[in-house]
Amino acid sequence: MVQGKFLIPGLWDMHVHTLIKGLPESYFPMFISNGVTGVRDMAADLGLLKQLRKDINEAKMRGPRLIASN
Repeated sequence: MVQGKFLIPGLWDMHVHTLIKGLPESYFPMFISNGVTGVRDMAADLGLLKQLRKDINEAKMRGPRLIASN
């Protein structure tokens, strides 16, 4: 048994603006590194989100699970 360590479930950021923040390639890996495994985008182009999801699922890009609110 490992002692002195803990595990938490993946965190979610429920208010993200994918296109406004800059390039997803630069900040998506930071989400993962900080335990954020899912984000809800509040106003992105659905076509872009579908492409980003595809790239993440095919391991072309490192990033969180993407959910669209619109």
